[in-house]
Amino acid sequence: MTSCAVRLPATVACFAAALLFSGCGATRPNPVTGKVTVDDRPVRSGQVTFVGGPDGQKHTTIIGYDGRYSIEVPPGEYKVGVEGGSGPPGAKMAHIPPPTMPKGLPPMKDPTGAVAGTGVDVAKEQQNPVVVPMKYRAPESSGFSFTVTGSGGTFDLPMKSKG
Repeated sequence: MTSCAVRLPATVACFAAALLFSGCGATRPNPVTGKVTVDDRPVRSGQVTFVGGPDGQKHTTIIGYDGRYSIEVPPGEYKVGVEGGSGPPGAKMAHIPPPTMPKGLPPMKDPTGAVAGTGVDVAKEQQNPVVVPMKYRAPESSGFSFTVTGSGGTFDLPMKSKG
């Protein structure tokens, strides 16, 4: 009976220790930031997708108006894709004409020619929007890969409209 009385508390103590330390090997997300550009012009909207890491999961974040993004992902190897861009989605890629304004309405303009505080010429942006080429949209075909370390990092995504 004494051996049973000694084994039970030891077994319970081992089980409790196993539960306590089981989370120690978990990977914590780390910050990754960067800027998304096409021909050195910022992509003004859309999303960046990281696929991979320790679990092969998909992590997505949005692109800000200045072309910057921020995401937290666990350490590991990732393939990265970019979707979106300014203007009508896919208009240049699919040869679909952009929608036109109904006749008789005054044109919509920012009176200063710039979005407040950004120094962006809105009229110029509307005439020549930044469009993400198709090859960069899927993480598997983009050619972008990044290793996230325990401290995160910076990963800019420079794209070319041709080539």
